[in-house]
Amino acid sequence: MAVESVTCSIDLCLSLPPPIEARGDLILVVDDEEPILELFTRVLAMVGNDCQVHTARNGREALMKVQERDYDLIICNVRMPVMDGPTFYRVLKESMPWLVDRVLFCTGDTVNPRTRSFFDQEAVSYIRKPFSIEELIDLVRQKLHPRLD
Repeated sequence: MAVESVTCSIDLCLSLPPPIEARGDLILVVDDEEPILELFTRVLAMVGNDCQVHTARNGREALMKVQERDYDLIICNVRMPVMDGPTFYRVLKESMPWLVDRVLFCTGDTVNPRTRSFFDQEAVSYIRKPFSIEELIDLVRQKLHPRLD
């Protein structure tokens, strides 16, 4: 596979790592912040080959979406209105346990004792805000294709 640089219009980067081997991968991004949803959507759409990105603004919306489609990856914020990330995860774990390994949390709240306790108890994957585009792409690659790393 040839290594290519991908030019993006996001001011944060000039080039991204090689494309994710994500032919046909379906990713759900769950966050209540519009700029974060836009960032994830733009970056993941550009680096994935035929990668589709869907969004939800809270855990309740995300639960409705996972009942309709089989997502390869779910990137979820921790603190959101209506239903937060940990509640979404626990409901998912109980009702669709095969999906919990596909969840990657994204948060700027890693020092909060409740967040830390949740991460430790559930042993979930997460990325800290602020994050670099390269860090995001690396974690997405690991979650989508763990055997290739």
